[in-house]
Amino acid sequence: MAPHLLDELADVLATGDSLVVRLPALLKGRLLLPPRYTRDELLAAVRAAPGGGALAESGWLRLEGAQILHRRVHEGATRASPQERRFLVLPSFEPRELIEMDRLALARELHALPFREVLDYAEALREALRETISFLGGMLRHTHTSHVDERGQHLLWELLPELLDPRALGEAVDRDLAGPEAPGRHYLDGWIPVEAPSQRGMSARMAERISSRPARASMVRPTLRAIPTRQLHITAGNSPLVPFLSFLRALATKGAAVIKSPADATAIPALLAMAMRAVDADHPITRHTSLVYWKGGDRHVEDVLLSPSAFDRLVVWGSAQTVRSLGERAGHMKSVFLEPRYGSSLIGRRAFPHHLEEAAELAATDSMIANQQACTASLVHYVEGTEEEALAYCRALQRVLARWDELLPHRWPPSVQGRLRQLRRGEFLRGTWFVNGGPRETSSVVISMPGPFDITAHPACRCIVVRRVEQLGQVLPLMSRSVSTVGVYPEETREEWRDALAAAGVSNILPLGECERAHAGMPHDGMRVMSELVEWTNG
Repeated sequence: MAPHLLDELADVLATGDSLVVRLPALLKGRLLLPPRYTRDELLAAVRAAPGGGALAESGWLRLEGAQILHRRVHEGATRASPQERRFLVLPSFEPRELIEMDRLALARELHALPFREVLDYAEALREALRETISFLGGMLRHTHTSHVDERGQHLLWELLPELLDPRALGEAVDRDLAGPEAPGRHYLDGWIPVEAPSQRGMSARMAERISSRPARASMVRPTLRAIPTRQLHITAGNSPLVPFLSFLRALATKGAAVIKSPADATAIPALLAMAMRAVDADHPITRHTSLVYWKGGDRHVEDVLLSPSAFDRLVVWGSAQTVRSLGERAGHMKSVFLEPRYGSSLIGRRAFPHHLEEAAELAATDSMIANQQACTASLVHYVEGTEEEALAYCRALQRVLARWDELLPHRWPPSVQGRLRQLRRGEFLRGTWFVNGGPRETSSVVISMPGPFDITAHPACRCIVVRRVEQLGQVLPLMSRSVSTVGVYPEETREEWRDALAAAGVSNILPLGECERAHAGMPHDGMRVMSELVEWTNG
Protein backbone atom coordinates (compact mmCIF):
# COMPACT_ATOMS: atom_id res chain seq x y z
CA MET A 1 0.00 0.00 0.00
CA ALA A 2 1.31 3.46 -0.87
CA PRO A 3 2.67 5.39 2.15
CA HIS A 4 0.48 8.40 1.38
CA LEU A 5 -2.61 6.19 1.61
CA LEU A 6 -1.60 5.00 5.07
CA ASP A 7 -1.10 8.59 6.15
CA GLU A 8 -4.53 9.52 4.81
CA LEU A 9 -6.10 6.58 6.66
CA ALA A 10 -4.39 7.60 9.88
CA ASP A 11 -5.84 11.07 9.46
CA VAL A 12 -9.30 9.51 9.13
CA LEU A 13 -9.03 7.99 12.60
CA ALA A 14 -7.01 10.62 14.40
CA THR A 15 -8.80 12.64 17.08
CA GLY A 16 -5.94 13.47 19.46
CA ASP A 17 -7.95 11.91 22.29
CA SER A 18 -7.75 8.23 23.27
CA LEU A 19 -11.31 8.38 24.60
CA VAL A 20 -12.75 9.45 21.24
CA VAL A 21 -12.42 6.98 18.36
CA ARG A 22 -13.56 7.99 14.90
CA LEU A 23 -14.44 5.15 12.46
CA PRO A 24 -15.39 5.23 8.78
CA ALA A 25 -17.98 3.13 6.94
CA LEU A 26 -18.08 1.82 3.38
CA LEU A 27 -21.13 2.70 1.30
CA LYS A 28 -21.04 1.01 -2.11
CA GLY A 29 -17.28 1.52 -2.25
CA ARG A 30 -17.37 5.09 -0.98
CA LEU A 31 -15.53 5.76 2.27
CA LEU A 32 -18.01 7.53 4.53
CA LEU A 33 -16.44 9.66 7.28
CA PRO A 34 -18.11 10.93 10.45
CA PRO A 35 -17.79 14.57 11.53
CA ARG A 36 -15.17 15.50 14.11
CA TYR A 37 -16.54 16.02 17.62
CA THR A 38 -14.58 16.79 20.76
CA ARG A 39 -15.00 14.82 23.98
CA ASP A 40 -16.66 17.79 25.68
CA GLU A 41 -19.19 18.14 22.85
CA LEU A 42 -20.00 14.44 23.00
CA LEU A 43 -20.35 14.37 26.77
CA ALA A 44 -22.67 17.39 26.62
CA ALA A 45 -24.77 15.62 23.97
CA VAL A 46 -25.03 12.49 26.14
CA ARG A 47 -26.13 14.54 29.15
CA ALA A 48 -28.69 16.40 27.04
CA ALA A 49 -30.19 13.22 25.58
CA PRO A 50 -33.42 11.84 27.11
CA GLY A 51 -32.38 9.94 30.23
CA GLY A 52 -28.79 11.01 29.71
CA GLY A 53 -28.47 12.87 32.97
CA ALA A 54 -27.94 9.59 34.81
CA LEU A 55 -25.12 8.66 32.40
CA ALA A 56 -26.05 5.03 31.84
CA GLU A 57 -23.41 2.33 31.54
CA SER A 58 -23.56 2.55 27.74
CA GLY A 59 -25.75 4.00 25.06
CA TRP A 60 -26.34 5.31 21.53
CA LEU A 61 -27.41 8.65 20.16
CA ARG A 62 -27.59 10.38 16.82
CA LEU A 63 -25.93 13.72 16.14
CA GLU A 64 -25.71 15.65 12.90
CA GLY A 65 -23.97 13.35 10.42
CA ALA A 66 -22.95 10.85 13.09
CA GLN A 67 -23.98 8.01 15.34
CA ILE A 68 -22.37 7.98 18.77
CA LEU A 69 -21.72 4.85 20.81
CA HIS A 70 -20.59 5.59 24.35
CA ARG A 71 -19.55 3.44 27.28
CA ARG A 72 -18.35 4.11 30.79
CA VAL A 73 -14.66 3.42 31.34
CA HIS A 74 -14.21 1.22 34.40
CA GLU A 75 -11.38 1.66 36.85
CA GLY A 76 -8.54 -0.71 36.03
CA ALA A 77 -9.32 -0.82 32.32
CA THR A 78 -7.46 2.46 31.80
CA ARG A 79 -5.79 5.22 33.75
CA ALA A 80 -8.85 7.36 33.20
CA SER A 81 -11.15 7.88 36.14
CA PRO A 82 -14.25 5.67 36.53
CA GLN A 83 -16.40 8.62 35.51
CA GLU A 84 -14.79 8.90 32.08
CA ARG A 85 -16.60 7.73 28.95
CA ARG A 86 -15.24 6.32 25.72
CA PHE A 87 -16.93 7.42 22.51
CA LEU A 88 -17.10 5.79 19.09
CA VAL A 89 -18.09 8.23 16.37
CA LEU A 90 -19.54 6.54 13.28
CA PRO A 91 -21.12 8.11 10.19
CA SER A 92 -24.83 8.37 9.54
CA PHE A 93 -26.14 7.45 6.08
CA GLU A 94 -29.25 7.46 3.97
CA PRO A 95 -30.52 3.82 3.97
CA ARG A 96 -31.93 3.98 0.44
CA GLU A 97 -28.42 4.54 -0.88
CA LEU A 98 -27.50 1.02 0.24
CA ILE A 99 -29.99 -0.68 -2.07
CA GLU A 100 -28.83 -1.97 -5.48
CA MET A 101 -31.59 -1.18 -7.96
CA ASP A 102 -29.76 -1.65 -11.29
CA ARG A 103 -29.93 -5.41 -11.82
CA LEU A 104 -28.47 -5.13 -15.32
CA ALA A 105 -25.39 -3.37 -13.99
CA LEU A 106 -24.93 -6.11 -11.40
CA ALA A 107 -25.18 -8.80 -14.07
CA ARG A 108 -22.64 -7.07 -16.31
CA GLU A 109 -20.16 -6.08 -13.59
CA LEU A 110 -20.25 -8.22 -10.46
CA HIS A 111 -21.94 -11.39 -11.72
CA ALA A 112 -19.75 -11.51 -14.81
CA LEU A 113 -16.55 -11.17 -12.79
CA PRO A 114 -14.51 -14.38 -13.29
CA PHE A 115 -14.04 -16.21 -10.02
CA ARG A 116 -10.26 -16.18 -10.47
CA GLU A 117 -10.48 -12.37 -10.22
CA VAL A 118 -12.41 -12.72 -6.97
CA LEU A 119 -9.48 -14.74 -5.62
CA ASP A 120 -7.00 -12.16 -6.95
CA TYR A 121 -8.98 -9.49 -5.10
CA ALA A 122 -8.91 -11.58 -1.92
CA GLU A 123 -5.13 -11.91 -2.18
CA ALA A 124 -4.66 -8.16 -2.68
CA LEU A 125 -7.09 -7.44 0.14
CA ARG A 126 -5.20 -9.78 2.46
CA GLU A 127 -1.98 -7.81 1.96
CA ALA A 128 -3.74 -4.45 2.25
CA LEU A 129 -5.51 -5.55 5.43
CA ARG A 130 -2.24 -6.76 6.92
CA GLU A 131 -0.63 -3.38 6.25
CA THR A 132 -3.67 -1.47 7.51
CA ILE A 133 -3.75 -3.45 10.75
CA SER A 134 -0.01 -3.04 11.25
CA PHE A 135 -0.23 0.71 10.75
CA LEU A 136 -3.61 1.53 12.32
CA GLY A 137 -4.46 -1.36 14.65
CA GLY A 138 -2.95 0.38 17.66
CA MET A 139 -5.24 3.34 17.12
CA LEU A 140 -8.25 1.01 17.46
CA ARG A 141 -7.29 -0.74 20.69
CA HIS A 142 -9.89 1.34 22.53
CA THR A 143 -12.88 0.37 20.40
CA HIS A 144 -15.81 -1.54 21.87
CA THR A 145 -14.56 -4.89 20.49
CA SER A 146 -16.45 -7.40 22.58
CA HIS A 147 -14.91 -9.85 25.03
CA VAL A 148 -11.36 -9.36 23.74
CA ASP A 149 -8.60 -7.72 25.78
CA GLU A 150 -5.49 -6.12 24.28
CA ARG A 151 -3.56 -9.39 24.02
CA GLY A 152 -6.53 -11.16 22.47
CA GLN A 153 -6.93 -8.30 20.02
CA HIS A 154 -3.38 -8.81 18.77
CA LEU A 155 -4.21 -12.48 18.11
CA LEU A 156 -7.34 -11.35 16.29
CA TRP A 157 -5.36 -8.96 14.09
CA GLU A 158 -3.04 -11.86 13.17
CA LEU A 159 -5.95 -14.13 12.28
CA LEU A 160 -7.95 -11.82 10.01
CA PRO A 161 -5.58 -11.77 7.00
CA GLU A 162 -5.23 -15.55 7.23
CA LEU A 163 -8.97 -15.91 6.69
CA LEU A 164 -8.56 -14.20 3.30
CA ASP A 165 -6.40 -17.06 2.01
CA PRO A 166 -7.48 -17.35 -1.67
CA ARG A 167 -6.80 -21.08 -1.80
CA ALA A 168 -9.04 -21.80 1.20
CA LEU A 169 -11.73 -19.47 -0.15
CA GLY A 170 -11.70 -21.27 -3.49
CA GLU A 171 -11.90 -24.67 -1.81
CA ALA A 172 -14.85 -23.49 0.30
CA VAL A 173 -16.78 -22.41 -2.80
CA ASP A 174 -15.90 -25.58 -4.69
CA ARG A 175 -17.26 -27.75 -1.86
CA ASP A 176 -20.26 -25.62 -0.89
CA LEU A 177 -21.59 -24.99 -4.40
CA ALA A 178 -20.37 -28.22 -6.02
CA GLY A 179 -22.59 -30.25 -8.34
CA PRO A 180 -22.10 -33.61 -10.04
CA GLU A 181 -20.79 -31.94 -13.18
CA ALA A 182 -18.31 -29.35 -11.84
CA PRO A 183 -16.70 -27.68 -8.79
CA GLY A 184 -18.63 -24.84 -7.22
CA ARG A 185 -16.70 -21.94 -8.77
CA HIS A 186 -17.77 -23.03 -12.26
CA TYR A 187 -21.44 -22.61 -11.34
CA LEU A 188 -20.72 -19.01 -10.28
CA ASP A 189 -18.97 -18.24 -13.57
CA GLY A 190 -21.46 -19.61 -16.08
CA TRP A 191 -24.12 -22.08 -17.16
CA ILE A 192 -23.08 -25.69 -16.54
CA PRO A 193 -24.67 -28.48 -18.64
CA VAL A 194 -26.61 -30.96 -16.52
CA GLU A 195 -25.81 -34.56 -17.38
CA ALA A 196 -29.23 -35.97 -16.61
CA PRO A 197 -32.24 -37.05 -18.66
CA SER A 198 -35.11 -34.59 -18.66
CA GLN A 199 -38.80 -35.36 -18.90
CA ARG A 200 -41.27 -33.46 -21.03
CA GLY A 201 -44.38 -32.21 -19.26
CA MET A 202 -48.03 -33.06 -19.85
CA SER A 203 -48.75 -29.93 -21.93
CA ALA A 204 -45.91 -30.70 -24.34
CA ARG A 205 -47.13 -34.27 -24.72
CA MET A 206 -50.68 -33.11 -25.35
CA ALA A 207 -49.40 -30.59 -27.91
CA GLU A 208 -47.90 -33.46 -29.89
CA ARG A 209 -51.33 -35.04 -30.16
CA ILE A 210 -53.10 -31.93 -31.41
CA SER A 211 -50.28 -30.72 -33.69
CA SER A 212 -50.20 -31.58 -37.38
CA ARG A 213 -46.40 -31.49 -37.28
CA PRO A 214 -44.40 -34.62 -36.47
CA ALA A 215 -43.03 -34.86 -32.93
CA ARG A 216 -39.39 -33.88 -32.54
CA ALA A 217 -36.87 -34.28 -29.75
CA SER A 218 -36.07 -31.17 -27.72
CA MET A 219 -32.88 -29.43 -28.85
CA VAL A 220 -32.44 -27.66 -25.49
CA ARG A 221 -29.83 -29.13 -23.17
CA PRO A 222 -30.53 -28.37 -19.48
CA THR A 223 -28.04 -26.09 -17.74
CA LEU A 224 -27.66 -24.75 -14.21
CA ARG A 225 -26.04 -21.64 -12.74
CA ALA A 226 -25.53 -20.18 -9.26
CA ILE A 227 -26.65 -16.57 -9.72
CA PRO A 228 -25.23 -14.07 -7.17
CA THR A 229 -27.74 -12.20 -5.03
CA ARG A 230 -28.21 -8.90 -3.23
CA GLN A 231 -27.49 -9.77 0.38
CA LEU A 232 -28.30 -8.05 3.67
CA HIS A 233 -26.24 -9.42 6.59
CA ILE A 234 -27.23 -8.38 10.12
CA THR A 235 -24.52 -9.68 12.42
CA ALA A 236 -24.15 -10.26 16.16
CA GLY A 237 -21.45 -9.16 18.59
CA ASN A 238 -20.85 -12.41 20.47
CA SER A 239 -17.64 -12.81 18.45
CA PRO A 240 -15.72 -10.02 16.67
CA LEU A 241 -15.20 -12.42 13.75
CA VAL A 242 -18.90 -12.61 12.87
CA PRO A 243 -19.09 -9.56 10.52
CA PHE A 244 -15.85 -10.65 8.87
CA LEU A 245 -17.22 -14.15 8.20
CA SER A 246 -20.36 -12.63 6.68
CA PHE A 247 -18.16 -10.50 4.42
CA LEU A 248 -16.18 -13.59 3.32
CA ARG A 249 -19.35 -15.42 2.33
CA ALA A 250 -20.62 -12.43 0.37
CA LEU A 251 -17.23 -12.04 -1.34
CA ALA A 252 -17.05 -15.73 -2.22
CA THR A 253 -20.53 -15.75 -3.77
CA LYS A 254 -20.05 -12.46 -5.67
CA GLY A 255 -22.91 -10.94 -3.69
CA ALA A 256 -23.80 -7.27 -3.69
CA ALA A 257 -23.73 -7.08 0.09
CA VAL A 258 -24.67 -4.77 2.93
CA ILE A 259 -23.11 -5.95 6.18
CA LYS A 260 -24.22 -4.43 9.48
CA SER A 261 -21.56 -4.54 12.16
CA PRO A 262 -22.62 -5.00 15.80
CA ALA A 263 -21.90 -2.28 18.35
CA ASP A 264 -19.28 -4.47 20.03
CA ALA A 265 -17.29 -5.18 16.84
CA THR A 266 -17.03 -2.00 14.78
CA ALA A 267 -13.23 -1.94 14.39
CA ILE A 268 -12.92 -4.88 12.00
CA PRO A 269 -15.41 -3.57 9.39
CA ALA A 270 -13.71 -0.16 9.58
CA LEU A 271 -10.28 -1.69 8.90
CA LEU A 272 -11.78 -3.79 6.13
CA ALA A 273 -13.41 -0.75 4.54
CA MET A 274 -10.11 1.13 4.45
CA ALA A 275 -8.24 -1.88 3.05
CA MET A 276 -10.84 -2.40 0.30
CA ARG A 277 -10.54 1.22 -0.76
CA ALA A 278 -6.77 0.87 -0.81
CA VAL A 279 -6.95 -2.22 -3.05
CA ASP A 280 -9.15 -0.64 -5.71
CA ALA A 281 -11.91 1.88 -5.12
CA ASP A 282 -13.38 1.15 -8.58
CA HIS A 283 -13.30 -2.64 -8.41
CA PRO A 284 -16.78 -4.22 -8.79
CA ILE A 285 -16.45 -5.94 -5.41
CA THR A 286 -15.56 -2.67 -3.66
CA ARG A 287 -18.30 -0.72 -5.43
CA HIS A 288 -20.98 -3.26 -4.56
CA THR A 289 -20.11 -3.73 -0.87
CA SER A 290 -21.34 -1.67 2.07
CA LEU A 291 -19.98 -2.04 5.63
CA VAL A 292 -22.09 0.06 7.98
CA TYR A 293 -23.47 0.32 11.49
CA TRP A 294 -26.91 1.25 12.73
CA LYS A 295 -28.57 0.65 16.06
CA GLY A 296 -30.48 -2.64 16.00
CA GLY A 297 -34.21 -1.98 15.71
CA ASP A 298 -33.78 1.50 14.19
CA ARG A 299 -36.94 1.65 12.07
CA HIS A 300 -35.61 4.61 10.07
CA VAL A 301 -33.05 2.22 8.57
CA GLU A 302 -34.64 -1.21 8.85
CA ASP A 303 -38.04 -0.34 7.38
CA VAL A 304 -36.24 0.68 4.20
CA LEU A 305 -33.83 -2.26 4.03
CA LEU A 306 -36.47 -4.87 4.90
CA SER A 307 -38.97 -3.56 2.33
CA PRO A 308 -40.05 -5.88 -0.52
CA SER A 309 -37.58 -6.13 -3.43
CA ALA A 310 -34.77 -4.32 -1.55
CA PHE A 311 -32.67 -7.50 -1.16
CA ASP A 312 -32.77 -11.10 -2.33
CA ARG A 313 -31.28 -12.66 0.82
CA LEU A 314 -31.33 -11.81 4.51
CA VAL A 315 -28.71 -13.34 6.82
CA VAL A 316 -29.32 -12.83 10.54
CA TRP A 317 -26.98 -13.67 13.40
CA GLY A 318 -28.41 -12.88 16.80
CA SER A 319 -30.60 -13.60 19.77
CA ALA A 320 -33.89 -15.46 19.52
CA GLN A 321 -35.68 -12.11 19.87
CA THR A 322 -33.67 -10.56 17.02
CA VAL A 323 -34.27 -13.54 14.75
CA ARG A 324 -37.99 -13.57 15.50
CA SER A 325 -38.43 -9.83 14.98
CA LEU A 326 -36.50 -9.65 11.70
CA GLY A 327 -38.09 -12.85 10.42
CA GLU A 328 -41.58 -11.39 10.93
CA ARG A 329 -40.70 -8.11 9.25
CA ALA A 330 -38.93 -9.68 6.25
CA GLY A 331 -41.28 -12.58 5.61
CA HIS A 332 -41.13 -11.95 1.85
CA MET A 333 -37.34 -12.39 1.71
CA LYS A 334 -35.49 -15.70 1.62
CA SER A 335 -33.65 -15.73 4.94
CA VAL A 336 -30.81 -17.59 6.60
CA PHE A 337 -31.08 -17.51 10.39
CA LEU A 338 -28.00 -18.34 12.47
CA GLU A 339 -29.72 -18.62 15.83
CA PRO A 340 -28.18 -18.60 19.31
CA ARG A 341 -26.74 -21.99 20.25
CA TYR A 342 -24.13 -23.25 22.68
CA GLY A 343 -21.55 -26.00 23.07
CA SER A 344 -21.07 -28.85 25.53
CA SER A 345 -18.31 -31.29 26.47
CA LEU A 346 -18.61 -35.02 27.16
CA ILE A 347 -15.93 -36.61 29.34
CA GLY A 348 -16.07 -40.40 29.16
CA ARG A 349 -15.27 -42.72 32.06
CA ARG A 350 -11.99 -43.72 30.43
CA ALA A 351 -10.54 -40.33 31.38
CA PHE A 352 -10.22 -41.47 35.01
CA PRO A 353 -7.86 -41.56 36.74
CA HIS A 354 -4.84 -41.26 34.45
CA HIS A 355 -6.09 -38.71 31.88
CA LEU A 356 -7.92 -36.32 34.18
CA GLU A 357 -5.57 -33.34 33.69
CA GLU A 358 -5.47 -33.82 29.93
CA ALA A 359 -9.27 -33.94 29.70
CA ALA A 360 -9.59 -30.78 31.83
CA GLU A 361 -7.09 -28.88 29.66
CA LEU A 362 -8.80 -29.90 26.42
CA ALA A 363 -12.28 -29.13 27.72
CA ALA A 364 -11.19 -25.71 29.01
CA THR A 365 -9.84 -24.93 25.53
CA ASP A 366 -13.31 -25.48 24.09
CA SER A 367 -14.93 -23.37 26.81
CA MET A 368 -12.55 -20.46 26.20
CA ILE A 369 -13.59 -19.98 22.56
CA ALA A 370 -14.29 -16.22 22.26
CA ASN A 371 -14.18 -16.09 26.06
CA GLN A 372 -17.23 -18.40 26.08
CA GLN A 373 -19.30 -16.05 23.92
CA ALA A 374 -19.23 -18.01 20.65
CA CYS A 375 -22.04 -20.43 19.84
CA THR A 376 -19.47 -23.25 19.73
CA ALA A 377 -18.04 -22.51 23.20
CA SER A 378 -18.72 -25.18 25.80
CA LEU A 379 -20.90 -24.03 28.71
CA VAL A 380 -21.62 -27.43 30.26
CA HIS A 381 -19.29 -30.38 30.83
CA TYR A 382 -20.93 -33.77 31.35
CA VAL A 383 -18.68 -36.17 33.27
CA GLU A 384 -19.28 -39.92 33.29
CA GLY A 385 -18.03 -41.20 36.63
CA THR A 386 -18.46 -41.28 40.39
CA GLU A 387 -19.16 -38.25 42.55
CA GLU A 388 -15.53 -38.24 43.70
CA GLU A 389 -14.26 -38.38 40.12
CA ALA A 390 -16.54 -35.52 39.06
CA LEU A 391 -15.32 -33.32 41.92
CA ALA A 392 -11.71 -34.20 41.10
CA TYR A 393 -12.42 -33.10 37.53
CA CYS A 394 -13.86 -29.79 38.82
CA ARG A 395 -10.71 -29.10 40.83
CA ALA A 396 -8.50 -29.90 37.81
CA LEU A 397 -10.64 -27.61 35.66
CA GLN A 398 -10.35 -24.83 38.25
CA ARG A 399 -6.55 -25.09 38.09
CA VAL A 400 -6.57 -24.93 34.29
CA LEU A 401 -8.84 -21.87 34.27
CA ALA A 402 -6.54 -20.15 36.75
CA ARG A 403 -3.72 -20.53 34.23
CA TRP A 404 -5.96 -19.08 31.51
CA ASP A 405 -6.74 -16.14 33.82
CA GLU A 406 -3.02 -15.53 34.22
CA LEU A 407 -2.20 -15.90 30.53
CA LEU A 408 -5.19 -13.95 29.22
CA PRO A 409 -6.52 -11.70 32.01
CA HIS A 410 -10.01 -10.35 31.74
CA ARG A 411 -12.38 -8.32 33.85
CA TRP A 412 -16.01 -9.22 34.28
CA PRO A 413 -18.26 -6.16 34.05
CA PRO A 414 -20.20 -5.31 37.23
CA SER A 415 -23.40 -6.66 35.68
CA VAL A 416 -21.86 -10.14 35.30
CA GLN A 417 -20.35 -10.06 38.80
CA GLY A 418 -23.79 -9.17 40.17
CA ARG A 419 -25.44 -11.88 38.08
CA LEU A 420 -23.02 -14.46 39.46
CA ARG A 421 -23.82 -13.48 43.04
CA GLN A 422 -27.53 -13.84 42.28
CA LEU A 423 -26.99 -17.29 40.79
CA ARG A 424 -25.05 -18.42 43.84
CA ARG A 425 -28.00 -17.47 46.04
CA GLY A 426 -30.64 -18.73 43.63
CA GLU A 427 -30.52 -20.95 40.54
CA PHE A 428 -27.12 -22.49 41.38
CA LEU A 429 -27.60 -22.60 45.15
CA ARG A 430 -27.34 -26.41 45.22
CA GLY A 431 -24.05 -26.38 43.31
CA THR A 432 -20.55 -26.85 44.64
CA TRP A 433 -18.50 -23.82 43.64
CA PHE A 434 -14.79 -23.71 42.70
CA VAL A 435 -13.88 -20.03 42.36
CA ASN A 436 -10.75 -18.31 41.05
CA GLY A 437 -10.31 -14.77 42.35
CA GLY A 438 -12.12 -13.07 45.22
CA PRO A 439 -15.88 -13.18 45.90
CA ARG A 440 -16.37 -9.72 44.37
CA GLU A 441 -13.63 -9.98 41.74
CA THR A 442 -14.18 -13.47 40.35
CA SER A 443 -12.05 -14.25 37.31
CA SER A 444 -13.41 -17.76 36.53
CA VAL A 445 -15.59 -20.35 38.18
CA VAL A 446 -16.51 -24.04 37.96
CA ILE A 447 -19.88 -25.13 39.38
CA SER A 448 -20.71 -28.78 40.01
CA MET A 449 -24.49 -29.08 39.71
CA PRO A 450 -26.26 -32.13 41.13
CA GLY A 451 -29.25 -31.89 38.78
CA PRO A 452 -30.93 -30.00 35.95
CA PHE A 453 -30.67 -26.21 35.64
CA ASP A 454 -31.88 -23.50 33.28
CA ILE A 455 -29.23 -23.05 30.59
CA THR A 456 -30.55 -19.55 29.85
CA ALA A 457 -29.35 -18.54 33.33
CA HIS A 458 -25.75 -19.32 32.37
CA PRO A 459 -23.63 -16.12 32.45
CA ALA A 460 -21.32 -17.40 29.64
CA CYS A 461 -18.20 -15.64 30.86
CA ARG A 462 -15.52 -18.10 32.07
CA CYS A 463 -18.17 -19.99 34.01
CA ILE A 464 -18.34 -23.77 33.47
CA VAL A 465 -21.12 -25.95 34.81
CA VAL A 466 -20.17 -29.60 35.44
CA ARG A 467 -22.83 -32.31 35.65
CA ARG A 468 -22.07 -35.88 36.65
CA VAL A 469 -23.85 -38.75 34.87
CA GLU A 470 -23.72 -42.48 35.52
CA GLN A 471 -23.74 -43.25 31.79
CA LEU A 472 -23.23 -40.93 28.81
CA GLY A 473 -26.51 -42.14 27.38
CA GLN A 474 -28.22 -39.98 30.04
CA VAL A 475 -26.98 -36.92 28.15
CA LEU A 476 -28.90 -37.66 24.93
CA PRO A 477 -32.28 -36.30 26.14
CA LEU A 478 -30.48 -33.03 26.97
CA MET A 479 -29.17 -32.64 23.42
CA SER A 480 -31.17 -30.72 20.80
CA ARG A 481 -30.82 -28.19 17.97
CA SER A 482 -29.87 -25.67 20.67
CA VAL A 483 -26.52 -27.45 21.06
CA SER A 484 -24.29 -26.51 18.15
CA THR A 485 -21.13 -28.36 19.12
CA VAL A 486 -20.08 -31.20 21.38
CA GLY A 487 -16.46 -32.07 22.16
CA VAL A 488 -16.00 -35.69 23.27
CA TYR A 489 -13.16 -37.41 25.14
CA PRO A 490 -11.64 -39.89 24.46
CA GLU A 491 -11.74 -40.48 20.70
CA GLU A 492 -13.22 -43.97 20.87
CA THR A 493 -16.08 -42.58 22.95
CA ARG A 494 -16.69 -39.88 20.32
CA GLU A 495 -16.91 -42.49 17.57
CA GLU A 496 -19.28 -44.55 19.70
CA TRP A 497 -21.72 -41.68 20.34
CA ARG A 498 -21.32 -39.58 17.17
CA ASP A 499 -24.38 -40.91 15.29
CA ALA A 500 -26.68 -40.64 18.31
CA LEU A 501 -25.60 -37.04 19.02
CA ALA A 502 -26.13 -36.11 15.37
CA ALA A 503 -29.61 -37.66 15.44
CA ALA A 504 -30.39 -35.50 18.50
CA GLY A 505 -29.68 -32.34 16.45
CA VAL A 506 -26.04 -31.51 17.27
CA SER A 507 -24.27 -30.02 14.22
CA ASN A 508 -20.61 -30.60 15.18
CA ILE A 509 -19.31 -33.64 17.09
CA LEU A 510 -15.57 -33.08 17.41
CA PRO A 511 -12.61 -34.29 19.46
CA LEU A 512 -12.41 -32.53 22.81
CA GLY A 513 -10.18 -29.46 22.56
CA GLU A 514 -10.78 -29.00 18.82
CA CYS A 515 -14.24 -27.40 18.76
CA GLU A 516 -12.88 -24.19 17.21
CA ARG A 517 -11.53 -26.24 14.33
CA ALA A 518 -12.87 -25.37 10.87
CA HIS A 519 -12.17 -26.32 7.28
CA ALA A 520 -12.93 -24.72 3.94
CA GLY A 521 -16.57 -25.26 3.02
CA MET A 522 -17.51 -26.50 6.50
CA PRO A 523 -21.31 -26.44 7.08
CA HIS A 524 -22.61 -23.92 9.61
CA ASP A 525 -25.56 -24.83 11.83
CA GLY A 526 -26.28 -27.82 9.61
CA MET A 527 -26.36 -25.72 6.42
CA ARG A 528 -24.12 -25.10 3.46
CA VAL A 529 -24.61 -21.37 3.88
CA MET A 530 -23.04 -20.18 0.63
CA SER A 531 -25.38 -22.48 -1.29
CA GLU A 532 -28.25 -20.59 0.39
CA LEU A 533 -26.81 -17.23 -0.71
CA VAL A 534 -27.07 -17.86 -4.45
CA GLU A 535 -30.10 -18.31 -6.68
CA TRP A 536 -29.92 -21.75 -8.30
CA THR A 537 -31.28 -21.07 -11.77
CA ASN A 538 -32.13 -23.43 -14.62
CA GLY A 539 -31.24 -22.23 -18.09
